[in-house]
Amino acid sequence: MCWPYLGYAHGGTFSVVLAASAFIAIGSSMIVPLWGAFVARVFGQERLGRVMGTMSVIVMVMGMIAPPLFGVVRDRAGSYEAAFLVYAALMAIAIVLLSRIKFTARPAVAAEESSAPIYAQKNA
Repeated sequence: MCWPYLGYAHGGTFSVVLAASAFIAIGSSMIVPLWGAFVARVFGQERLGRVMGTMSVIVMVMGMIAPPLFGVVRDRAGSYEAAFLVYAALMAIAIVLLSRIKFTARPAVAAEESSAPIYAQKNA
């Protein structure tokens, strides 16, 4: 999902920037519901609240730092190209690192998979 940022860096035309923005919007909307499920699978459901809270603080701080940094890059380089290239490279690194994550928690079993109620399964 890092290639739309390359479109921002090298696009130039309205249609390229529009297409890159559309792909980023679609990707971002898919991430939101999957984020909690992914965190629960990696850290376990019992730690979901604590991990999501910590991640939210980190994401908020990074979200506050990024715009001024992009502005500094724009002021010094004369364009946003370098900032978007660095951002795309960081996303590519993150994608590689995500593939190395080991899942420690088992996925939750859906209630529909068994004909017996959950309380009966625990007491059996």
